[in-house]
Amino acid sequence: MQGEKSLAVGDTVWAMWPGSRKYFEATVLNVSKTKVEVNFKDNYQTEVALKNVSRKLPFRSRSTSPARSPARRRSRSPGRRSRSRSRSPARSRGRPPAQKTSEESLDAKVKQEITTPKRRSSRRSRMPETTVEESSTSTTTVTKDSAVTTTRVTRSITKKLIAEEKEALLTPEVKPSSKKSSHGFEFGGPVGVFFMMIGLPAMVIASYLFCNNHGCSIRQRPSIPPLWSFTGAFFDIGHLIVGGWILFQAIIYMMPIGKVVKGRVLADGTCLDYRTNGFIALILSEIGFAACLYFKVPVHMVYHTFIGIITATILWSIIVAVVVYVMAHQQKRGLAPGGNTGNVIYDFFMGHQLNPRWGNFDFKFFFEVRPGLIGWVMINFCMAAKEYQKRGEVSPAMILVCIFQLIYVADCLFYESSILSTMDIIDEGFGFMLAFGDISWVPIMYSMQARYLVDNSVKISYLTIAAIVALFVIGYAIFRGANSQKDRFRTDPDSEEFRDQETILTPTGRRLLVSGWWGLVRHPNYLGDIIMAFAWSIPCGFTNPFPFFYPVYLTILLVHREIRDEANSRRKYGASWDEYCRRVPYRIVPKIF
Repeated sequence: MQGEKSLAVGDTVWAMWPGSRKYFEATVLNVSKTKVEVNFKDNYQTEVALKNVSRKLPFRSRSTSPARSPARRRSRSPGRRSRSRSRSPARSRGRPPAQKTSEESLDAKVKQEITTPKRRSSRRSRMPETTVEESSTSTTTVTKDSAVTTTRVTRSITKKLIAEEKEALLTPEVKPSSKKSSHGFEFGGPVGVFFMMIGLPAMVIASYLFCNNHGCSIRQRPSIPPLWSFTGAFFDIGHLIVGGWILFQAIIYMMPIGKVVKGRVLADGTCLDYRTNGFIALILSEIGFAACLYFKVPVHMVYHTFIGIITATILWSIIVAVVVYVMAHQQKRGLAPGGNTGNVIYDFFMGHQLNPRWGNFDFKFFFEVRPGLIGWVMINFCMAAKEYQKRGEVSPAMILVCIFQLIYVADCLFYESSILSTMDIIDEGFGFMLAFGDISWVPIMYSMQARYLVDNSVKISYLTIAAIVALFVIGYAIFRGANSQKDRFRTDPDSEEFRDQETILTPTGRRLLVSGWWGLVRHPNYLGDIIMAFAWSIPCGFTNPFPFFYPVYLTILLVHREIRDEANSRRKYGASWDEYCRRVPYRIVPKIF
């Protein structure tokens, strides 16, 4: 068998079909230390042990032995078959499901029809395709010429038969996807997403108009600039700041620094390479901010031009969404399952293409963490500089907010490769929804606590500071512990750490972890995320609800995402997911939800 280093993504190999001893041609999708993720010809994707994958067809001598002919192997008793399928969960760990929905079950069905006396006369020519355990000269003929003729006719009829049988027997998880998406509409369909594309930018603008240096309340009259100065107020130097910032991050992203990692198999069956230098980008951005302070660049101007920055991020979101939508129609490949409905408005919002790329520039991966997340931290620093200019000091509340949110962003960028296994990267198309969320919503709405503290002085005691820090540490421990355990399990589920852990086998050959953090609730990382969000909002005090917009919004977002993830997992894993939900009944909060 081939070693791990001799296999590469895209190689054509012979892999043992799960649950059988037969080899079929497949394409390599991913290679780990002990497993190889392959895609068989019928688009059935699963993991196979590395030792069961070979570049050459590994013929066995016994497959041509008269004493162990295919007919004799087919005579295995039903009792032995049932006993082999009734293995205990511990013994079946890592094995594929007993339900056979692939070419193996087709071969078995066709063989049975051939050897059944009552059907032999009508289906004499229905012979299975030649596999590793069957001889290519399996017909009994009188002369050599008749044997050749019979074999050719048999193979011709078999191909047509198996193609018809596959369409009837393959499960939804195994069937190739159709041209149009079958996921159905979300968010209220085209009408719902149309109003979201209007309402979400309006909400971002309102977050500034109702909360600024004139006050922070939805009861107050929004400070809308006069009509004659409208253009100057909304289109100012903030557009240059945002444009320069995105260009700066794009240059760092394209620099040949950082590790290149291979992503997971995406919804369209592809596997892409990604350069993970986000943490380096964060460090360079912080160095740049420190240089601005050293050379006395007025970084606090971000506070004064914030409405222009908001307008610029919204325009950039629209431009990027239009560009990737046009690219998707030109490239016509890698279309997203959820954004391929044929409705222009809906597909534009959800993302028509899964991973739009311009050469080596991956739009989704870049905007997912670079300009928005790092921009969030930089806005916080600029607000702290403004508070220092205004009061001559940086308050403990501002320090807590800046440090907590910096740790959160730094954690995300330090473990940047783990983003490649998230729902956004694997399943979601890149359209207006993700573009607006990454470019505008994240840096503007998430920095609300720091902007609030500039205009509202909050005094907190040392005891309160200690309690807030403890709350954040608890949330971060849950968040990082759950995500790290998940990443280790996905990378090497057969490692010593998980050898004795309880898992559930799925129809795709993957396993669900029912131990550790993931045996506590189904989404422990969401729980840690929510706790941290409240921890960095509490320093703003409880006199105004605006700083708590983020934790409340995040809770609603993660509950909605959990519902979507549940539906997606149930569609992929079927009864295995139902069993996981039975063993882990709570979704996010133990004993509550």
